[in-house]
Amino acid sequence: MIPDTIAANHVGDALQTRAISTLTRIEWSALMTMHNLADGHARQGDLNQAVLDRLPEIFRKAEASLQLEVQQDFERVFFKAAGQPSVLERAQKPLYHYSSSLSIEVVANHFRLEGITVGLLHPTFDNIPDILKRHGVPLIPVSEDVFTDPGSLDCWDEIDALFLVVPNNPTGLDPRVEDVERIALECRDRGKVLVVDFSFRLFSDHLATRDLYAFFEDNGVDHIGIEDVGKVWPTLDLKLGSLIAGPRRWDALEAITDDLLLNVSAFIFALIAESGKSGIVERARSTSATNRAILAEALADGPVSPVEGGATMSVAWLHLPEGWDCLELCVWLQTRGIAVLPGAPFFWAEPERGSRFIRIALMRPLGEFEAAAKELASALTDYQPHSGLEDD
Repeated sequence: MIPDTIAANHVGDALQTRAISTLTRIEWSALMTMHNLADGHARQGDLNQAVLDRLPEIFRKAEASLQLEVQQDFERVFFKAAGQPSVLERAQKPLYHYSSSLSIEVVANHFRLEGITVGLLHPTFDNIPDILKRHGVPLIPVSEDVFTDPGSLDCWDEIDALFLVVPNNPTGLDPRVEDVERIALECRDRGKVLVVDFSFRLFSDHLATRDLYAFFEDNGVDHIGIEDVGKVWPTLDLKLGSLIAGPRRWDALEAITDDLLLNVSAFIFALIAESGKSGIVERARSTSATNRAILAEALADGPVSPVEGGATMSVAWLHLPEGWDCLELCVWLQTRGIAVLPGAPFFWAEPERGSRFIRIALMRPLGEFEAAAKELASALTDYQPHSGLEDD
């Protein structure tokens, strides 16, 4: 185990370098913390023992199989769980990458080449705007209100694409399927590209009830979907990101993908498929719900309260009392061996709007999370704002 002093220094440094810190850098540092409640990756450690015992067999089978065979096996497992069976019949097959962030990189590269201006959901995880901005893609923030009244969006004439995250990270906002369909038709009628990052889709109670990719195709929506297994499968970050795109975008996205990688390892496809067949999705949803309840109980009657977002998300969004600052609090929590994410970077266009929020990752083993939640609740009760952190 890494000493607490080393862990605190690493995350404290990442947080205090405010001008250059990113959420991912804070998450990386948090990997060395006793109570890592920062990154939203699946770390609940509940892979079926039978799957673990069969790892050599799974590897040998993947090695002996055609790439297309292992991909199709994964697709049957994942897109069945996601309620999107039409993907299996598409002429334009999913494009696979080692992470959903790399999938976003491909989209950003394409948008740069096409000169596309993007309306991007605000707040959302900061690596999405950072990747797009690194490619010189102009961004306009779009409020979560777009889900309830897409016609009222005042930047329609300024954007070429609308980029959403469903359910949204960090707030957990989980719009109705009907609302996503209304937005899709609005994009079609206005000649805009619709991009939806569905990385947290398996924590939604209703997204699997409608085949949205079939709806996009049947209604002529120019669309790109981003999918991810890294929020559900606790496979030590052996994961998959993918792009599902309509015919207007697929060829260009395929060409960029080809420049970046030949293929994702057949072993990863096989491992994800085998563990998916063992009920990992159901267990992940149960872990998320259980740990959310544990957190709420630990925080009850304390100064910090959870924000209800609608989805059974694998992260929790917490609201801080007036006078508290998320960055100062996160640095102080490190002295207690606790790592969480500050809310400010999620508000990529107006960081000050996130200063009174923190985000908690829920996908941890139940016993470890319960201990961490109790430590967090105790620390929040002891905390005094303006605890000596100097202004930059």
